[in-house]
Amino acid sequence: MGPDTLEPFVECATRFGKGLFVLCRTSNPGAGWLQDKMTGNRLVSDRVADLIGSLAGRPDPSSRLRPIGAVGGATAPHEGRRLRQLLPHSIILAPGLGAQGGDPAAIHSLRGDIPGDLLIPVSRGLTRIEDRSISADNYRQLIIDRIAGFKTAVAYDDRGGNRARARG
Repeated sequence: MGPDTLEPFVECATRFGKGLFVLCRTSNPGAGWLQDKMTGNRLVSDRVADLIGSLAGRPDPSSRLRPIGAVGGATAPHEGRRLRQLLPHSIILAPGLGAQGGDPAAIHSLRGDIPGDLLIPVSRGLTRIEDRSISADNYRQLIIDRIAGFKTAVAYDDRGGNRARARG
């Protein structure tokens, strides 16, 4: 699939004032098989980031963010840093924390300079249990502790005092 496949979705999102995320460098273990391959002198994921940047249009004046964002997995922080450099005005959706092995401390590589430019979904990383005999009260406390841990790991104060938020 190429740019022509995305154009109807981009047009629809733009027409209705919505957004769209395009898979760029995903969090699944086999992502590198294709996304980290070189084509010419560039990685496939870099070429996809270039495409996202070209389709994204102008940033929203109120947020300075473009309506077309990229999925960049938290499991690939080095690729994430490069992705952020290629897409400084795009929102990056960063799955992969917790169950897929993404390091909460490494999530900062995907963060840019614009508040709200990083969305961090966390679900299995919060709810997964090894001991199925755990009591309801202990499970509740486990979830609360994990939420606090993720919030601490991914939160930061930037120059303007803005905070990143873990989304669950």
